[in-house]
Amino acid sequence: MRTSIARVGMRKIAWLCLLALPAMAWGRLPPIQEPDNAVFSATQVIVVSHQKEDVYMVEETFLGLLKPKEAVNLPDFKLVTFEKMFGDPEPVAMDERTRILLFLRPDEKDAKRMVVSDYGYAFFYRDVEKVGELRDLANKAVTLRRKWEKACAIADPKLRLEALWPFLRLSLYTCHKMTLAELAKINPLPGDYLAEHLATYGPSERAGLMLLSRAIPSDELHAACIADVDAARNTYDTYLKEHHLDRMALP
Repeated sequence: MRTSIARVGMRKIAWLCLLALPAMAWGRLPPIQEPDNAVFSATQVIVVSHQKEDVYMVEETFLGLLKPKEAVNLPDFKLVTFEKMFGDPEPVAMDERTRILLFLRPDEKDAKRMVVSDYGYAFFYRDVEKVGELRDLANKAVTLRRKWEKACAIADPKLRLEALWPFLRLSLYTCHKMTLAELAKINPLPGDYLAEHLATYGPSERAGLMLLSRAIPSDELHAACIADVDAARNTYDTYLKEHHLDRMALP
């Protein structure tokens, strides 16, 4: 049994190495461009057209104070595409028909200077004939943020917790981070809430949620996490016993 498990482990390692080879040989993986995530760090969500080098004109505004026809200077922005699974991004030629949806935020070093959110990758482009697709992306993202802001503004802590909780389960890094910060303001309610509902989640999601115990600590959540780990250990020990396996003999 030991030899068999070891061989399986070595095969997994070999496959991981093989999967990593293309990335090492041909370049980095393309970034994940997600408007629903970018909107949480953005102060401006706009559709622009290219005017001249580093200068763009606002065509439509979905979030922020920039108005149509205003010029925006973005010296660090480069329109690129990630058509290849691996490798460097390829530049995209812009003309009068190109429309770009941008999620902008103030530069951390110079608040008067705007930069593209999500490490410079929060952009999406279409020809002018398909600008409606950009509008749909922008409106969906801004609607999600407005809903989150409305939840944050609820005065009653318990109702605010219930309204914010679904955002914590979204696979959006910035949204998740900001939601945790809001929930931390009303500790220990979030931790107690998670403790009460922990058993209702599946194993994978439950394991991920248990990691939140440091951000939203509570005595009840601590006890629930320990109980869950103990239950998993007992299940494992029972399996070993039923199959006549020795834990110490396993790799």
